[in-house]
Amino acid sequence: MAPVFVARNLSDQNTVRLLKEEHLKLRIKQGNSDFIDAIAFNQSRHFNAISNGASFDLAFTLEENEWNGKVSLQLMVKDIVVHD
Repeated sequence: MAPVFVARNLSDQNTVRLLKEEHLKLRIKQGNSDFIDAIAFNQSRHFNAISNGASFDLAFTLEENEWNGKVSLQLMVKDIVVHD
């Protein structure tokens, strides 16, 4: 069982993408921190708000992502709460 973390008041900075019209691929940051990649399966309902600059909170687990021979950390999003 993997621990679930919460991060609040995050932003995406216009990198959010829709994958297969169901999932979100994000590069998120909190305050002045560096960006980290995140994937949110079945969360496409939040695409418009996030792409328009709304801040949001995430519940997530951490996972290694391997893509094209590169390994990096990625947040596996369990839930998103968008701030109006």
